[in-house]
Amino acid sequence: MTDKNNLLETLTGDSSRRSVLKTGALTTAGLTLTGVGSAAAQDDDVVDGGSDKALMFADEFNPNSRFVITSPVIRWNPNVQEVRDADWSEYNTRMIRYLNTGQRAQFFMAEDAEVPDYDDQAGYVVDAEGDTQQGNPQPEVFSMEQEWAPFGASRLVTVNFSPVGEDEEDSLLEDEDWWLDGDGNGDGGNTTTSGTPQ
Repeated sequence: MTDKNNLLETLTGDSSRRSVLKTGALTTAGLTLTGVGSAAAQDDDVVDGGSDKALMFADEFNPNSRFVITSPVIRWNPNVQEVRDADWSEYNTRMIRYLNTGQRAQFFMAEDAEVPDYDDQAGYVVDAEGDTQQGNPQPEVFSMEQEWAPFGASRLVTVNFSPVGEDEEDSLLEDEDWWLDGDGNGDGGNTTTSGTPQ
């Protein structure tokens, strides 16, 4: 009968302080049982329907920017204790290139992120629709969301990203010619940054 009373209180909004505390405790216990360590807690701070998750170094994060993925999975992981200890261990290290600035950044995206295939010859992740320009496959353009959350005490932050629409992608790529070098090998294939990985 107590469960029915709690449900009725929840639906009608008539809840006592005791039932609110009990509900909060059950929710906390549920999150702990399903849960996932500090990384999942960080992910909850960055919520955006339909976007994928990634970790980045804070000084490489550019909110509201557009970018392309310019490397296959790189066999390098940040030597950050919190990453090793957390459940956020299933991610792929990639390089990205911000549009307009050409800045490159390290990008640790969730392994289950929905990203089209990387094209070895082109040197970037290609458009899911298969669009081409001048015989070159068009890059898939992603939007970096504005929201972010610090990842513990490290220099990393959690971010959200998602593909932009086809019209926006076409418009953005009109001003970018680095991937149209005529031989199908855009400089997106260069997976190094200035110096070594951080």
